[in-house]
Amino acid sequence: MKVDATNDIHPLSEQVKRYIEETDWDAWQQGEDPYTEIDNAAYKQAVESARRMKAKGYNVEDIAEITGLTAEEIEGL
Repeated sequence: MKVDATNDIHPLSEQVKRYIEETDWDAWQQGEDPYTEIDNAAYKQAVESARRMKAKGYNVEDIAEITGLTAEEIEGL
């Protein structure tokens, strides 16, 4: 399936901005994974983006590359 950058770039850009703003960089440097926190807004946005892409027929590998989620997380949606 073809990636439609005009529809997907804005949600991805917003997701990245939120990730940068909300990441506890001190914890990150100590090796803690910010995605393990379920209440993390960036993670929730990634999941929602993945759901939309999955519903549109994108393949799991493309969704994983765009959202940063694992194939297992995407397949579970």
